[in-house]
Amino acid sequence: MSRMELASCSSESLVCEDAPNPCKARGAQVNRQLISSDPVNIEDSSNDSLTEEQKKALESVLEALRSGDRDKVLRLFLKDQARNLFPENEHTLKWLVGTIGKAAATRLVVALATLPCFNCKSGLLECDNCNDGGRLENEFVCESCLGLGRIPCDFCGGTGLASVDFIPLGLRLAVFAVRIQNAEKRLLRLIQLPMPSAQSAVRAFHKRADLLFALNREISVLETAVGVTRDYVNAPRNLKGRITRIANEAVRIARKSEKRLTATVKAMLGASSLSIDSYPKGSNAHKLAVARTNFLGALLDSDPQFKGTYLEHKLLNETAEKLFSKKTRKAKKIEEKRYRN
Repeated sequence: MSRMELASCSSESLVCEDAPNPCKARGAQVNRQLISSDPVNIEDSSNDSLTEEQKKALESVLEALRSGDRDKVLRLFLKDQARNLFPENEHTLKWLVGTIGKAAATRLVVALATLPCFNCKSGLLECDNCNDGGRLENEFVCESCLGLGRIPCDFCGGTGLASVDFIPLGLRLAVFAVRIQNAEKRLLRLIQLPMPSAQSAVRAFHKRADLLFALNREISVLETAVGVTRDYVNAPRNLKGRITRIANEAVRIARKSEKRLTATVKAMLGASSLSIDSYPKGSNAHKLAVARTNFLGALLDSDPQFKGTYLEHKLLNETAEKLFSKKTRKAKKIEEKRYRN
């Protein structure tokens, strides 16, 4: 799917659709070897330098992986890294591939990439500012949740996935590369969906809000991936090219997806405007519909668009601007060179 070298091992891509149990995912376009449930025999490993303690630790991780218990996989791996049984630098994935094999290492990365957030459901929480109502009194829209009653989870950045702090060092690049691939697949489906509609404007508004949440969740996955790449300021030279490609890929996908995000808010604005006539003039419902319509219009007219809200995605915008400036400078140098020749 991607042009990037996403995995730290160079010969196979770490790709899988997310599923309740990624080790038993059905219909995912992956090599069947990568989701095999065949046990891995650590005793037969070609790595003779493993201690007995390391072998037992790996066997426990693999057993949890085969059973589909992603939480246990994470707990065991982090515990064993803390005990210095597993490496926690840029060579972690390479070590795993050489120790347990490419298939098992890939299944491990996919399991961690799809591990859900421990604090929320699908990246959303009820808005405390308005007690899930989306309004303050009846004439004011709650700006914290954009009048929708739900806000992105601060713990996971609205992704619905385990935050970066829970992903073992040495596996983060591979894990977030898989997340980018999965996010792109889901976004492609969301972009291709017809704009939700309904007989009533109110119902249409809420269906479009659900689409907005789904789009924003995947864009948030891309933004957190960019954030992870920024943590690799002092990365070894051999990783810097891969890190740059991962960040650029996330930005490319997000740029395309944000057009759909804007279109969805415009559709919500249209539904909200139509709903005004559904209520008696002067009623609380009528006042709220007017306020919501004005609020959404202001969001679309702000510069930058969605300024100050969770739809703005500042980190993605900053990275996109830097990427555009870099490309512009490169194009200018090429043009100057042609002119001189």
